Amino acid sequence: MKYLIVGLGNKGPEYENTRHNIGFKVAEKIAETLEASFNTTNFGWMAEGKYKGRKVFVLKPDTYMNLSGNAVKFWMQKENIPLENVLIITDDLALPFGTLRMKMKGSDAGHNGLKSINEMLKTQNYARLRFGISADFSEGRQVDYVLGTWNTEEAEKLGERIDQFSKASLSFVFCRYQQYNVSIQRKVIHDYLILDLDRIDCLISFIIRVQSLSSENLSKNKDHRYFGGLLLCFKNQFPI
Repeated sequence: MKYLIVGLGNKGPEYENTRHNIGFKVAEKIAETLEASFNTTNFGWMAEGKYKGRKVFVLKPDTYMNLSGNAVKFWMQKENIPLENVLIITDDLALPFGTLRMKMKGSDAGHNGLKSINEMLKTQNYARLRFGISADFSEGRQVDYVLGTWNTEEAEKLGERIDQFSKASLSFVFCRYQQYNVSIQRKVIHDYLILDLDRIDCLISFIIRVQSLSSENLSKNKDHRYFGGLLLCFKNQFPI
């Protein structure tokens, strides 16, 4: 089984430590965990490794953010990786610094990298892991903010957050086909979860949106069964 994890960012030393390049930083940590090295290849830099018996491709596109979809589509086709085994790591202005949000599908929310991927894949139904960078900027300064470097307080916590995001990304690989019974009281996970990463050794809280479904709908809804299983798998790997 193959997986593709894509950390979004911009190439070039001027972007290396900017908020918008957090996807690259998480990708680099994942590769380090897999004891894999990045090599220059088509549409970017690729590291290949194994995680719990599964082959993992970790990609840093060199297309610049606005054309990220070209790289994602190319490598999905080249390695015959199904959409459900793709994870995109990106920054998110709407979340407080260091907050993790995983969604199985959704709009681009104004993010040009996700917009490009949506356009190239002609779907929004792929997993994305969002790294909160907050929105601490004055009106009209958004571009300067996302392309700016971390402040002192953020920089002190950044390594810890990157490590946790790397673990969460690899949990996506490990949990993807785990089977769980999630029909407790006919409630299942719906839409997304947010993980608050305020401690090094665990994920403090799961803030989840739930939806009550009939037993018939539950049995038919693969997205809900899968996502419920993913949540339980996260809880097993990162006990509170």
